[in-house]
Amino acid sequence: MQSETVIVAAIRTGNIRRAVELLLDTYQEELFGYCARLVGLRDSMLTYQRVLAAALEQIAAFDPKISIRAWLYGIARTIVLQHHRQHTDDHPEARGASYVPTSGPPDTLGLRLKDDPLDGAVERLTPAVQEILQLAVWQGLTLEEVAYVVGRTPAGVRRLACEGLAQLSLDVQRGSSAPS
Repeated sequence: MQSETVIVAAIRTGNIRRAVELLLDTYQEELFGYCARLVGLRDSMLTYQRVLAAALEQIAAFDPKISIRAWLYGIARTIVLQHHRQHTDDHPEARGASYVPTSGPPDTLGLRLKDDPLDGAVERLTPAVQEILQLAVWQGLTLEEVAYVVGRTPAGVRRLACEGLAQLSLDVQRGSSAPS
C-alpha cells in the first residue's frame, strides 16, 4: 500500500506530523468504525481519541516489520479491552482473563436483524473465532495482521478462521433448509 510506505518513511525520518496526517487520512474512518462497533456509539469518540493518543505516544517505537494497520488495530483492541473492563455493567464477561472484545454494549444489539440466520450463527461461534472473523472479514485485515492483533500464531489464526467459516456455512445451510 502506497500510504503505508509513506507513513513508515515519515516515521523513520522523524516527520511525525506528516505521519500523523497520513495515519488519519488513511485509517480514521475504519478505526472509528471498529471502536463504534465494539463500544457503542455513546463511547466511540472517546475510545477512538484514546486510540489516537496511544498511537501518538508509541509512534516513535513503531516496528516496521509489522503493518501500520495491524499496529493500529493492536492498539485499538487494547483500548477497547480497557474500556470493556472499566464498564463491566455492559460487559460482565470482560472480567475474565480470556475475554476478547466481539460486540458492543447491549443497547447496540437492537440494531441487528433478529431473524438473520448469519447473526445467530456468528453468535454461536467461540469469542476467539468471532474476533478473528470480525477482524478479517468486517475490518479486512489479512490473517497475518489478525495474528499480530490477537497475539496468536498465523497458523493458529488460519486454523480458527477455517473452522469458524466451516461452522458458519453449516449453521446457515441448516437454517436455510429448516421448514418455515
